[in-house]
Amino acid sequence: MGLSQGQRERVREWFPQCVVVADLSWGLTDTTVLHLRTADQDVIVKGGGPSNHHIGREIAAHEQWTRPWLRTGSIGRLLHADRELNLLAVTYLPGRLVGGTPAAQDPQIHRQAGRLLADLHGQSRRISADYEAAADARAVRWLDGEHRIPE
Repeated sequence: MGLSQGQRERVREWFPQCVVVADLSWGLTDTTVLHLRTADQDVIVKGGGPSNHHIGREIAAHEQWTRPWLRTGSIGRLLHADRELNLLAVTYLPGRLVGGTPAAQDPQIHRQAGRLLADLHGQSRRISADYEAAADARAVRWLDGEHRIPE
């Protein structure tokens, strides 16, 4: 899909001399993910369409919840955000997705993910009367459909 005209203009304001290194978009939603190089650093820019709610949630997460991961260098730091344009920029964090690779079966990868989740969830807690029931129902609906989990 690509960034909208307004999003492209905002990116040029944030990073006037940037060049696109790679388009890392998955093509599954209207989210565009670009790896950019500036004079000072590499950055990731994410932009979504007008109805995309993922970017706003990601901005909120960066503003409220990522401190433990920032301390360990496990997440890129939020550099810029524009909620109206559904756009954000973070510092580039080198790495590769493990899905579909032998690393996906490596227990150490799963331990690392578990530690990161524990750090995230250890910051705060909130009791919800109906969240678990809704999540369970959603999971059962998902499992009743097509998926890759063996019977």
